[in-house]
Amino acid sequence: GGCHVRPWTGREVYTARDYFQKRIPGPALSVLFLANGERAYIIGYNTQWTMPEGFVWSGAINRTLLGLPQRLVLARTVRLLVSALRLRGLNSLDFVLDDKVPKVLELNARPGASFELYDADFKHGLLHWHLHACRGRLPGPRDSRRTKVRASRIFFARQRLSAPVDFVWPAWSRDIP
Repeated sequence: GGCHVRPWTGREVYTARDYFQKRIPGPALSVLFLANGERAYIIGYNTQWTMPEGFVWSGAINRTLLGLPQRLVLARTVRLLVSALRLRGLNSLDFVLDDKVPKVLELNARPGASFELYDADFKHGLLHWHLHACRGRLPGPRDSRRTKVRASRIFFARQRLSAPVDFVWPAWSRDIP
């Protein structure tokens, strides 16, 4: 989630386990997809949010301002990765738009946090399709519907809090302690 990432000041001493990444300006985005080892089914493109003071992931919305050329580049990139790495199941690819060009940051060869933005769009949910994709079957056009804009946001407490045992959480709450 980015908790370990920090800007380099030029003075720290690093170990062999540390690595450097060039900072690329632009919005943080992702693409969620199912893969069967040969082909990919793109579920959606997402805009990601981070904490203002750093790199900590704090949520996403299932919409982006990507144009067709960018979507085609990303679809090709996903197809090549699926084919080369034999990816299966739910996966996500994080990228940044650098002067309107998608620059890949990382491949998450696992269900990404954005899957919950699309779960309700699939009959039987995305875990069902994750398992089917691992066995080689991808959804068809009738297996999903795109109905709503959805977002997921993490709110970080500024201090330690305790919720009463009998607290009634709103129905939309997730990841309840």
